[in-house]
Amino acid sequence: ILHPPTRQVIHDKIKAAADAKSPAVVLDIPLLFENDWARECDEIWFIDTSPEIQRAEAARRGWTEDNLSRRQSRQLSLDEKRRLSSRIIPNHGTLQELIGHVDRLWEDCVNRSATDAALSPKHSHYQPPSTRGY
Repeated sequence: ILHPPTRQVIHDKIKAAADAKSPAVVLDIPLLFENDWARECDEIWFIDTSPEIQRAEAARRGWTEDNLSRRQSRQLSLDEKRRLSSRIIPNHGTLQELIGHVDRLWEDCVNRSATDAALSPKHSHYQPPSTRGY
């Protein structure tokens, strides 16, 4: 759960990026769906990783399989996260393959953002949810 001051800091940074005409902003937020950040996103990217890689990453962080299972049980299922995501990025190869895939998607995203901004200036004006009528 994000505390209101943390949420406000993130909103302020998003607004600053929009004011600076940044082509895109990346939110790397744990529990994105569970903490209602998905509505802030034009796109949501899901890195699709095998259970073996997930366990290896958990072990690298010092988590046991039980820790990982408990954490996963308190989140949306991976299938649900895949369903809710706009892009599914496979992570079944090398790190270099993953980086290449993400780089290509990022270029596409930034190029589309620049085109959208040129066609519709409203995209460059960020409004936090409290002003959007949610």
